[in-house]
Amino acid sequence: MSSAPPLTTPDGRYIVVRGHLWRCTNPALPEAERQHWVKKLMQARREVGQAKRAQDTAAERDARARVDEAKRALGERGPVWWQDDAPDYTQCKIENTPYAEWSKTPLTPSGMRGRRTREALAAPVSCPAFARNGMKPHCMDLDAPIGVIADTHGTLRDEALSMLEGCGLILHLGDVGSRDRDEAIIERLGELAPVYTVRGNVDTADWAERLPWHLDLRVNGWRLHLVHDLADFDAATACDAVLHGHSHKARNEWRDGRLLFNSGGAGRRRFSLPLTVGKLWCDEAALRGAILHLPV
Repeated sequence: MSSAPPLTTPDGRYIVVRGHLWRCTNPALPEAERQHWVKKLMQARREVGQAKRAQDTAAERDARARVDEAKRALGERGPVWWQDDAPDYTQCKIENTPYAEWSKTPLTPSGMRGRRTREALAAPVSCPAFARNGMKPHCMDLDAPIGVIADTHGTLRDEALSMLEGCGLILHLGDVGSRDRDEAIIERLGELAPVYTVRGNVDTADWAERLPWHLDLRVNGWRLHLVHDLADFDAATACDAVLHGHSHKARNEWRDGRLLFNSGGAGRRRFSLPLTVGKLWCDEAALRGAILHLPV
């Protein structure tokens, strides 16, 4: 018996896997081209597995690069394929996106919530989305710590991943990396927990165009404002904490009733500064942060 296809959002932009959104293939691709890249993707994925079993890191890196190439060609990574300036919610938990209400609607007899045909996916559909200007904060309840990482500059260390395991949410505070392949850093973090990211000054690749410069989250009632460079923070912003990066200098201090939190640099070492990540606990009674030093 074949398994049921994954749920697809009404606008045809995402499938839903284990409560998270993953971008669909560009429906405007000609069928022959789509099949070509799907075959390339499947082959590259098999080669990743083979390389991992052989513990051949060079072959695994090359195979992952081919996976990335195929996904970009299919429209599943890189610049979004829709034209209405709606943000990309790939890897976001569906309950924290504009699709939350849709996800709560009952299933149809076919087991899907308004799944559309391939031919209809290119047609415009009215779907709620946060406006880029005056974006509402993403609100969520969380019973696990928040992992915070910044300034990876194209390097994601195993030690950082180990320290972020068990977090219910991961925040990247910018300067992910300047290369096309550095988008994989966000995807790898997304294997641990949902990820929210702001854009840093070195995030110049095409995939980074969709990243916001500022982002507001509300976790367990605590208002968190994310920005890469603290110099770009507007002091009039209503928030309980400002989470920033850029300096590579870890910071965890309260000032004028706000927590100023910088998890420090976690990628390439800058001068003699330590390599660090951070964690936040948004408890009912208190907002607490900690800086964790990577053992490198």
